[in-house]
Amino acid sequence: MEGGVTQGLPEDTRNFTAMVAEFRRQLDAVRPGLLLTAALPAEAELYKNFELKKISHTMNELSIMAYDLHWNSEPITNLHSPLFHDLADPSKPPMDTHFGDYAVQGFLQAGVPARKIVLGVPFYGKGWTGVKDTNHGLYQPATGPAKDWGGYKMLKALPDADRQYYAAPATCSVWSGENFWSYDCPEALHRKMDYIRSHHLGGVMFWELSQDTDDGELLHALTKR
Repeated sequence: MEGGVTQGLPEDTRNFTAMVAEFRRQLDAVRPGLLLTAALPAEAELYKNFELKKISHTMNELSIMAYDLHWNSEPITNLHSPLFHDLADPSKPPMDTHFGDYAVQGFLQAGVPARKIVLGVPFYGKGWTGVKDTNHGLYQPATGPAKDWGGYKMLKALPDADRQYYAAPATCSVWSGENFWSYDCPEALHRKMDYIRSHHLGGVMFWELSQDTDDGELLHALTKR
């Protein structure tokens, strides 16, 4: 459900843990060593519904989808994939905790080994329209979502664009023709890879390859420093 929460049942939490354990049992019966992984939300109000420590015992990796943390259905533009909190972010709780490091620390505090945590990064942006070029378009009123999807390839080709890299939250934005997109540029991905290495995490994953440039600029940013 875009920008919202799909309601479940109280027993879903323990049922998911049991399902993961059964998957592990059946995979081991086929051939020990087969990988069992999951992509989980980065929002604390969502990942609290998982028994993270228990499922990490039976899963090889838990990937944190540290993107889509703000949606272009919101009336104010924002950063959809920040690694750290931006002190200028006007978001109210719990939206003010929607950043990658908060999720990573939450997983670690829940008992997930660092080596099993994979940080997810986007190869696309969230876009708003009807945005004035004030503060480069960030934290400004918008009239709706941008018409164009916002893959990195498209964003890089925008003409007469106001491009910004924000060192504190480690992400980027671009404003062009009353349209604003929040996205990850190569500089942001370099910073996120430094974070992954310094915290001894299991690695990085991304969504998705077709949004990169033809020469794989973002992919190379994840593999070269």
